[in-house]
Amino acid sequence: MARLFAILLGALVWMASASALDLGSVAHGQEPTPLKAVVVVGPTHGLTSRYLDYGRAMADAAEAQGMEVKRLFHPNATKARVKNHAQGANLFIYVGHGNGWPSPFPPFQERTKNGLGLNPVKGERTTSNVSYHGADWLKEKIVLSPNAVVILSHLSYASGNASSGMPIPSRSIAVQRVDNFANGFLAIGARVVFALGWQPGADIIDALHAEDSSMDGIFMTRYREGVSPLNGWIGSDPGYYESVRTPGADIHIDPSSAHGYLRALSGQHGFTATQWRGGEPPPPDTEPPVIRELSIRDDDVTVATGNAELPIFTPNGDGLSDTLVADVRLSEHAFVDVRITKDGKKVRQWTRFHDKGRSKLTWDGRRDNGEYVGEGEFKIRLLPRDRAGNEGEPASARVLVIAALKAPSVTPSLFHAADQDGLGDHTRLKARLTRPGTVRWLIKDGEDNVVRRGIDDVEHEPGIVAWNWDGRDDDGKMLPKGQYTARVRVARPAGTYGHDLTVRLQPFRLHSASNSIRMGRSMNATIRSAEPLAGKPTVKVNQRGIKAYTIKVKKVDAQRFKITIKAKSKGKKGRLVVAVAGTDVEGGEQTHRFRLKVR
Repeated sequence: MARLFAILLGALVWMASASALDLGSVAHGQEPTPLKAVVVVGPTHGLTSRYLDYGRAMADAAEAQGMEVKRLFHPNATKARVKNHAQGANLFIYVGHGNGWPSPFPPFQERTKNGLGLNPVKGERTTSNVSYHGADWLKEKIVLSPNAVVILSHLSYASGNASSGMPIPSRSIAVQRVDNFANGFLAIGARVVFALGWQPGADIIDALHAEDSSMDGIFMTRYREGVSPLNGWIGSDPGYYESVRTPGADIHIDPSSAHGYLRALSGQHGFTATQWRGGEPPPPDTEPPVIRELSIRDDDVTVATGNAELPIFTPNGDGLSDTLVADVRLSEHAFVDVRITKDGKKVRQWTRFHDKGRSKLTWDGRRDNGEYVGEGEFKIRLLPRDRAGNEGEPASARVLVIAALKAPSVTPSLFHAADQDGLGDHTRLKARLTRPGTVRWLIKDGEDNVVRRGIDDVEHEPGIVAWNWDGRDDDGKMLPKGQYTARVRVARPAGTYGHDLTVRLQPFRLHSASNSIRMGRSMNATIRSAEPLAGKPTVKVNQRGIKAYTIKVKKVDAQRFKITIKAKSKGKKGRLVVAVAGTDVEGGEQTHRFRLKVR
């Protein structure tokens, strides 16, 4: 009898186990029980309609993935209904008001804070009547699935920020808010809590069903190309923190420099989407990221004439090569720790997330305290870390900072000195030295020949350096019409560099979107005169294959005129000449020809 009892007892245990594992359903070819999603949308004053749309989008996404979805939407999002339907949910979503801590509304208690804002009575359509049920109520009344995922969408406080319009908090306050808000949900069965200020939660739902990544990997994914970069991973200044409220849990924040703390992940970051779906986790990632390229180039307007083996940039706030740009190429998505040093001492450090392949790294030449660095040689060191925590080999480059020359200018950049009528007989070249240096300022023609030495290796103290160019060469001879380059250079103990500026020695300039025009098409353009004209200039167009013709000119002021150039289909492709003739207010006649191409 004892043996028979043991056999019967074993059979009963097996049957119970088979039922729990749904083996009977599998044996009969039936689908396994779908995962359960509960979507709660509470009243949110004037935002209720918009928040209902957010909730519908997430509920629709869950249903599209085959989940069993329960919608608890305003005006029927009451605590009784949430308590009844949230039990055992694999995915719990809340969209509504957030009442968190720290906040301007003391004292701290969790009877109403760090929970849900619901309808006090079923069917009450008043959107301003919100009943708050905090973390204490969650812990007492609800038990989620042991591996549940929670999404808190568009809440105040949950991701770090307070209500709209309130100041962006400090980093420590933001982390406290995230930690406090997630604690109640982690205590009732959630493995992770996504707090998304703006990001569409449907992105997370789709990733949970489609990816094998960890929850942290899903959190660090950029979604939806072509839309706001805040609709997914931002990566400008992320940070990891250990939870204070939930021992063993971690917090990952992903703030925006402009909008504050919009994204956070709390809980077990290594928990995977495969595990959430009930499968086996993917094999661990053990391959470290590799920096395959790190290169720095000079800005186009900067001329490195000394110590040229190092790239140069000139951070001083004048808009000319103020920012260093480095090309980086990575073997995989990775965080890159950037450390900038001078003589072995740190001046700046930050971490950025870079996508796989080519990306840009920039530095504005400032220290951690926001001040510009001094002149000298700096080392830039990059250390990559992937999402799995694998650390790759560092890469480094050196750059030379020289910033003594500030805001060089040529005014006007178009002048006509040949007629010597006093209207536009020179241009003024000016710059400011912020440190003592040896200055050279030359004029070069289109073939890179030096034609005028305005300032030739002269020692200058800090202050304005300026001279006037009258369009003549070093021998006093008037130079031909055309485009010239004004190159200003400063020599400092740290090195020598210069900037190139363009100056045009001619009566007119043609501004157009392109130097070519398609057959049969028109192109708008502006003519600028170096000297004020007595009237409108005459503009003739000479296109191959047809007789030259005059076009209409619209006057903007005495020195600016609008025209429309058309490449007539009766003509031929090739060269098109625009001839401009005008009379200045002193009676001087001026002409210039511009060459375009018909294609």
